[in-house]
Amino acid sequence: MSISVDMDWMDKVRHSCLPSQTLLLGQHSTKSLDERVESFSFFWHLPPMPTAASDSMPIGHFLPPFALLDVVRGTLVSHQEVCGNKKAVLIMFLCRHCPYVAHVLKELIRLALDYQPQGVASVAISSNDSEKYPEDAPDMLRQMAIEHSFPFPLLFDRSQEIARAFTAVCTPDFFLFNSKGQLVYHGCLDESTPGNGLPITGANLRTALDATLIGDPVPGKQVPSIGCSIKWIE
Repeated sequence: MSISVDMDWMDKVRHSCLPSQTLLLGQHSTKSLDERVESFSFFWHLPPMPTAASDSMPIGHFLPPFALLDVVRGTLVSHQEVCGNKKAVLIMFLCRHCPYVAHVLKELIRLALDYQPQGVASVAISSNDSEKYPEDAPDMLRQMAIEHSFPFPLLFDRSQEIARAFTAVCTPDFFLFNSKGQLVYHGCLDESTPGNGLPITGANLRTALDATLIGDPVPGKQVPSIGCSIKWIE
């Protein structure tokens, strides 16, 4: 699935800008398009133009191995430690600065707590370039995890190799694996996004989890998650 850019939206942004704001998005800026749009969106308290998750990891693909820093404990956490004898494993690519993550964060915590007793392991991974986005550096991620009492480990993917192995492209991006370690769901949490007014229910991901726990295939179309693009190291 290709990443789409809403150029009509961009035209509206450009034509509604004051001169100083137009410079923020202007062609002579040294920032990338994503960075300029996110800066503009922050100024106007709007979410950045979303990136759609890729479907390049096929259903049935096995969970890629990893060993990453737990930003709270300060130790490495591996896929073996996470998976164990779990009935399902949910990998969530998150970050701190993205408004799409902030929008659903409470529901992610509720969901993890709801399914933990049923044998579901949840893990969050942050892969953003922390040099350009210091809010997503390990110390800041640790603050977020402690502040919100995350019931799951928050891991830092400094090299971004794990994000690439999962084919993650945005935050949030969700990958659900069954007890055999095979991908069964790569889709959105639900239909709610910042500003669209729909309630945050976690319905799509909860449906996928319920089906996986009883050994059924995930029903229906898997709608890609949308969010801020992962900030790749250049």
